Amino acid sequence: MFKHDIDGGETIFAVTHTFEVAEEVRLVNRGLTSLHFALVKEVAEAIGDTFIAVAANSETTIDAATLSDIATCRYLKVLNKEAHLKGSYTVELV
Repeated sequence: MFKHDIDGGETIFAVTHTFEVAEEVRLVNRGLTSLHFALVKEVAEAIGDTFIAVAANSETTIDAATLSDIATCRYLKVLNKEAHLKGSYTVELV
C-alpha cells in the first residue's frame, strides 16, 4: 500500500510495478480534489489521454490494464489538476 500527499497542480510518480494480466489496483482519493491516475512508459513521461479520474473522497478498484498497456508501462503517476488544492491518495495492489 502506498500513501502520499500531492500539491495542487503537481504530477508525481507513485510506484513502479510490473503488472500481471487481470491484476487489480485500488485507487483511493482522500483529498478534496479529483485526481488522475495513469501508467506511463518512463518516469519523466506526462500523463496522456488514458487515465482514470477518481473524484474527491472516493475510491475505485480497477483492472490495471485500464490505466494503460501493462506490457510496456510500469510507472504509475498521479496528477492533481487543481492548482490551489492539496490532494491525498492511497494506491493498493490487490
